[in-house]
Amino acid sequence: HGVTYHHAGLSGPERGALQQAYLDGTLHCICCTSTLAAGVNLPAQIVVLAQKWYGRKCPITPSEYRQMAGRAGRAGLCTLGTSVLLLPTEDLRADAQTQLLSATIEPVTSCLLSDNHRVLRRTALSLIAGEASGAATGISKDELQSWFRKSLFGRQNPETFWGKVGTTLTHLEKMNMIKVEQEWIKPTSFGYATFRSCLDVDHATHLDAQIAAATADLKLNTDLHLLYLAVPADFARDYTLAPYKRGRLTYADTHAAGKELIYSQYEQRFRSLLGSTRDEDTADRNLCEALKCGERYVDMRHGGRGQYVRHGDTIVPRLYLAMCLQSLVSGKFCTLRTASREFWLPMGTVQDLLRASAVHANCLSIFCKERGGCLAWMHVLFSQLSKRLRYGVPVELVPIMEIKGVRPTIAQALVESGFSSLELIQEANAADMVLKVNERLGGPRLKRRVAQDIIVKAQTKLKLVEQLAEQEAVL
Repeated sequence: HGVTYHHAGLSGPERGALQQAYLDGTLHCICCTSTLAAGVNLPAQIVVLAQKWYGRKCPITPSEYRQMAGRAGRAGLCTLGTSVLLLPTEDLRADAQTQLLSATIEPVTSCLLSDNHRVLRRTALSLIAGEASGAATGISKDELQSWFRKSLFGRQNPETFWGKVGTTLTHLEKMNMIKVEQEWIKPTSFGYATFRSCLDVDHATHLDAQIAAATADLKLNTDLHLLYLAVPADFARDYTLAPYKRGRLTYADTHAAGKELIYSQYEQRFRSLLGSTRDEDTADRNLCEALKCGERYVDMRHGGRGQYVRHGDTIVPRLYLAMCLQSLVSGKFCTLRTASREFWLPMGTVQDLLRASAVHANCLSIFCKERGGCLAWMHVLFSQLSKRLRYGVPVELVPIMEIKGVRPTIAQALVESGFSSLELIQEANAADMVLKVNERLGGPRLKRRVAQDIIVKAQTKLKLVEQLAEQEAVL
């Protein structure tokens, strides 16, 4: 009987392959995290919960337990399902299983007040600046009150909802997101840019200041500064620095640490910048110093005086993740597996980082475009960076990766074999392409049928580009 594990550290294709093998009956047992148990449609005959919490001691609620236990047995697939909950002796004495199994399911409540009213602020700004009120012209207080009254939040809090909305509006006005004019509420240019870019309301002010500072001292011969801004703060905040580790690291260290980054890896990379005379490395070193994660921070932390530079511990995880992205999208081509091993991060984490940063870079691109002024030219830089992050490749491979179905390794081999643009690919001979690419890859990795498909798709894409150019010329 096949047995496997499933967790967020696996890459997307690996997770998909395991799920399909389980559905096909090749695998009979999956040891998994709560994400698979609660989120993916994989019915089982027996579900075993090894503990009554998930993550970092976050207790399972009665509704979450019933959802995960509900994987055992599925109508139309089997007639019986078994759920097992493993508890330590002290919990059994406290009758914890009865509390979890017999407790009343918690009622469904509106999420607008969750996370310190963060969702409510975003919703209010969306209504004021969005299409619900007719583009960016604003909304009247009566319209806004009517909308919230009809929401689940308004139904559950009929007496207090408008007071809480009023407090939120005052907060947004202090953040320069909106402008209240008697009975009419309008978005400011900053608020409209935040809405259009889908940036988090609470982080937008800080990001605006960071981008403005970057425009004053942005080094165009390195991508690290842009990548640092592209890494979402929420993503990096989930990671902490593991204690300094001397000696040889093993790949198992990353899995043992969970969401802890191995600090010694950052120190090693920073010290390599100190000994380099390349312009790119000098720019990267200057960025580390500007973020106060430079030589003084490294020396004090290495000497056991890290308590005096703790501000750096909140910045280094984001900077370290940006360095991982830099290895993928800047300079020489690097595979996902290579980046995973070089930075001691699971492949699934690197994939999630690429995906989250690509989306965030696109949001920043829209934000800079809407803000205009001195930020307008940053729109182009973030737009181009978003494409590279989407595919996880350097800039020269982006046009090739836009051909549907082309993998990064094939794209790199095509460029190295002389097929470096869509124009050259559309004129290529399939047999010649297969010969050169497979010779470059050292084996039969590209089949003639796939090569012909790549050529046809390149021709189709170029024709579409020509049609769009003609339409724009007419307009």
